[in-house]
Amino acid sequence: MHEHARAHDHSGHAQPHLANNAVAPGKATQHEHGGAAVQKSQAGGSIFNLPKKEHDEDKAKEHGGAKANASSGGEIHIITRAGLRHLRHDGKEGRDAARVLYNNSNAYVVCKEGQTIPKGWKCHATVLFPSYTEFEAAANAGRIPKSTSAVVYDNEHWAQTPHYEKTNAMHYAKLFGQLADKLNLKYIAAPTRKWFAADARYADIIDVQLQSREVHTGSYERALRHSVMLAKRLNPDIKVVAQISSNRNHLDPDHSGNIGDGIENAERDILGNLDIIDGFWGYLYQQNKPSIKAGQKILEDLAAKRRRGVKV
Repeated sequence: MHEHARAHDHSGHAQPHLANNAVAPGKATQHEHGGAAVQKSQAGGSIFNLPKKEHDEDKAKEHGGAKANASSGGEIHIITRAGLRHLRHDGKEGRDAARVLYNNSNAYVVCKEGQTIPKGWKCHATVLFPSYTEFEAAANAGRIPKSTSAVVYDNEHWAQTPHYEKTNAMHYAKLFGQLADKLNLKYIAAPTRKWFAADARYADIIDVQLQSREVHTGSYERALRHSVMLAKRLNPDIKVVAQISSNRNHLDPDHSGNIGDGIENAERDILGNLDIIDGFWGYLYQQNKPSIKAGQKILEDLAAKRRRGVKV
């Protein structure tokens, strides 16, 4: 699944890598999750400090908005904190969609330095690591905020995952899971396809990366069903989520301008496979306005389905 800068969709270009630091949303990998490193916290405070301005915006927008989805059916929803911000900035419909999908105990918001989950929300603050080595170093140094309840192992072909982890993927997936258990953190795996089976054996949740197929509904479904069957065979207790991206290069691969067709196909990828998946990772790609608008549209449409009773 490692497609480098163009197809990885995290940021469009690689971020500088800082040794022994957690990686969060913005990195140039296919998983589209993150790239900024988590820094050591200041004494007496968390490294995830939300600016007062955004706290004030939260308070103002909550009035009259959709209530938290307390009746969640257990469907897992994952998003980056930056993606959630873009969704919530799309007027009332976007704010309502954000609450429906991400203000519940089954939602995971992947934060980076300076970010936290919205005040009062019930979702899980999550930190992403490109390697077990960095996860272990962050844990030993006390750099994982106490508010964190989940961690993502993003092991890929890229340089930020060490060669020794790539060549012994199952061993390090197991170590990642053991350390997550020790720290009482949920283990979310988001591997490149090559190491999907290794991670599936030990993860609590695994993310299936099929962004390049999302406009090809049949291909997406076949690959997704194969991945779900494999994961469940290796680990009957694992939860499997499907990832979709709003990157216009995926939604409109021939640059014909028919991004609307791509949006419909991406939504169909999720809605057509609800019988086999446990939720989805909606990646709102942020590098250009068409991708942002597409991401807002996809998530708002899926939230509307959920409000009408579809267990998406």
